[in-house]
Amino acid sequence: MLNEYHCWLQERIAARPEQIALNAVYAERGGEVSAQAAEEFRRGIKRLLGFSPAVYDADGAGTGGVFLGTVSGMAQRLRLSVALKTDGFIIKVTHNETLIAGQNEPGLLYGVFRFLALLAEGRIQSGLELRDEPGSPLRMI
Repeated sequence: MLNEYHCWLQERIAARPEQIALNAVYAERGGEVSAQAAEEFRRGIKRLLGFSPAVYDADGAGTGGVFLGTVSGMAQRLRLSVALKTDGFIIKVTHNETLIAGQNEPGLLYGVFRFLALLAEGRIQSGLELRDEPGSPLRMI
């Protein structure tokens, strides 16, 4: 029987992407939605890969790991100026960093869910760059 709460993130083990740092997550301080995005990322990795990454405040982050935040808060890490529509997001994966940045906090949450869906499909690899913007003001997960 399916567990309805987890929707498409049912209990299963996905193949861990080689040479992608996922053990440490650095989350930008924000509101309730940003905090939920970091928790959903942690839970999703636990369900898909079998371990729970540590989550830290992004203010003390160095290099390497997963970085979650808004485009404005992560402009220096993104190394480019990005203009996104409301609720849009960017995912950028290198061998030692994964960046998930939303135009706003809901965009970050959508980006986390997209990353986890791609991970479940085995499509996360170094060099992945994805930009997504809603075609209409209403998104559904």
